[in-house]
Amino acid sequence: MVQAMAIGASFALHKIESTKGDFQTVGSAIDYFQSRRRHLVALLYTLADAATGSQTVAQLDTLRAG
Repeated sequence: MVQAMAIGASFALHKIESTKGDFQTVGSAIDYFQSRRRHLVALLYTLADAATGSQTVAQLDTLRAG
């Protein structure tokens, strides 16, 4: 709960509009975390199909897309 409150306060402090109201109640925080979980699971399954090829990428460059 403390971490969820801290995340909500940080989003509000930085004026991140896409999460406006997501941390007003416990239920809205649960909905937010559930949506992020679904997104990450979908990404996990997508990467297996997208990560094909013979060119290797340095580990540091995997975090710096572009």
